[in-house]
Amino acid sequence: ASWATALAAAGASLIALLGIAHWTLRRLQAQLLAPLHAATSAMENLRASGQAQRLEERGAALLQPLLRRFNLALLAVEQRDQASKASLMTVEAAFDRVHAVLQSLRECVLVVDPRGRVVLLNRMARQMLGANTRTEGSELLPLFGGDLQQALREGMARIEAGGLSEVRAADIAHQGRIYDLTIVQVQSHRPDQDYGKVIVLADVTRNHEINRLKDELLSSISHELRTPLTNMCSSSEILTSLTAADEEAWREFATMLHGESHRLKALVDDVMEYSQLETQKVDRKSTRLNSSHAN
Repeated sequence: ASWATALAAAGASLIALLGIAHWTLRRLQAQLLAPLHAATSAMENLRASGQAQRLEERGAALLQPLLRRFNLALLAVEQRDQASKASLMTVEAAFDRVHAVLQSLRECVLVVDPRGRVVLLNRMARQMLGANTRTEGSELLPLFGGDLQQALREGMARIEAGGLSEVRAADIAHQGRIYDLTIVQVQSHRPDQDYGKVIVLADVTRNHEINRLKDELLSSISHELRTPLTNMCSSSEILTSLTAADEEAWREFATMLHGESHRLKALVDDVMEYSQLETQKVDRKSTRLNSSHAN
């Protein structure tokens, strides 16, 4: 009987110990293993996706400072991520504004890197080069030919050799058009940093055509004015040598002088009328520009 009682007491004690061990393991799991597992999973998510949820700061007293430091580090990462996204959005907005301005320009604009490869160009430059021409990433000089290619090569060499910030060249013929060339070195706050160059090609063909027409007009006007002036000068010179007895000759040259003076007046009136028309065009253009700016 004593043996049975001892065995029962030992069994009860074992059951109690097993219960205590099970409770201890569950508490250990809740206080230590579960927070460690959650922290490990959160760090893995942070490494893989850059995002993680904050950890509950509970469990073993030894782990709570570690969990708090993890949450603080995660908060700092989120704040830096938000700041980076804000900075990126600002940069993207600035780039969009610059890109919109660049595309709206009537000049052909190309941006090249320090190696002379095209990194950006506007709509007018694409039209000039042709839709089938590969541009981004291509070398600049082979995209052009003739005098324009030579002007580009010389201008870029002058900038690189002389440390110039800008080089200009005028009246360059290319594919039946005439261009003014400007090459600008992109400035940097760091003297050892080269951000490339900006090439601007302004089509001045129309200006040359207008100047040619003006020269032809002036030449024509000079010729038209010279004829009546010559006749008037010769007629007046002859009239000074005539006497009252030369009435018939006097009347003939006076009539010629009268006709040529009216012819000269008509030419001058035409020139003045043309000048007034041009002035009115300029005034109307200025009025439209001023009204558009006011709106």
